[in-house]
Amino acid sequence: MDDGYVVDGYGDLANIYFKEKKYADAAKFFELKIQAEMIAKKGGKLPALDYSSLGQAYFSNKEYVKADSAFSKTTVDYPVYGNAWRGRCNQKLDDAEKPEGKAKPFFELAIQSAGTDIDRNKKDVIEAYAYLGYYYTLSVKGKNLDCAKAAWMKVLEIDPENAQAKKTMESKEMKAVTGTCDLFKKN
Repeated sequence: MDDGYVVDGYGDLANIYFKEKKYADAAKFFELKIQAEMIAKKGGKLPALDYSSLGQAYFSNKEYVKADSAFSKTTVDYPVYGNAWRGRCNQKLDDAEKPEGKAKPFFELAIQSAGTDIDRNKKDVIEAYAYLGYYYTLSVKGKNLDCAKAAWMKVLEIDPENAQAKKTMESKEMKAVTGTCDLFKKN
């Protein structure tokens, strides 16, 4: 039997299950597709899209550690996208009320990888800066409102109409600080 048919069949089944919101089944068939492709390519490099699809299925099924692992394989070809998704996974693995910053390095990498090409990566970069603003406000390591304000100012620089950033910047706490902060320093 032609390996292409097997790979395509697994991919088709995975996509059907994903559309039906049967994410565990979708992940199983995305895994089988990747395994079949590895055999067909004799261990050669697989497309980042395959790992992205697998990551999406795991993420949708709330299997955030597995999703993070899948998205890690997309970062070479798509560093902004892959790291933004790794940030999302790790944010889900962190405490929402007092984050330890599990997502922080990945969102920082997404921002740094975008460089000056913000328009192409606008959604991911805005989300990454918003996370940093949130993190610096609630971190278990202690508040750093200057850094929080610096992050929210970046969100407004990219999207002046961002409602969440505008609302946050109107708070007494944010008005009381300068926003002077090197967002990518080691903490």
